[in-house]
Amino acid sequence: MSLEPALLASVTHALKDLRYGTIQLVVHDGRVVRLERIERIHVIQPTGPAGGSSDTLANLPEQRVPRRT
Repeated sequence: MSLEPALLASVTHALKDLRYGTIQLVVHDGRVVRLERIERIHVIQPTGPAGGSSDTLANLPEQRVPRRT
C-alpha cells in the first residue's frame, strides 16, 4: 500500500506538536478511511498541602485540535 501525498500530509499534521499520545490509521478494504489522534497530557500532582507544581491541570493551556472531514 502506498501513501497518497494528501494522507501523508494529514499524518504529518497530526504528529505536529504531539508530545505524548498515539496516531492511529483505520483501514477498510486496503484503504485508509480514518486517522485518529489521541493526545495524552501528563499532569504533575502537587507534592503536599503546602507544596505544589506550576504544571498542575489548572495551569495547562487548553489545546483544541480542529476536526478534519
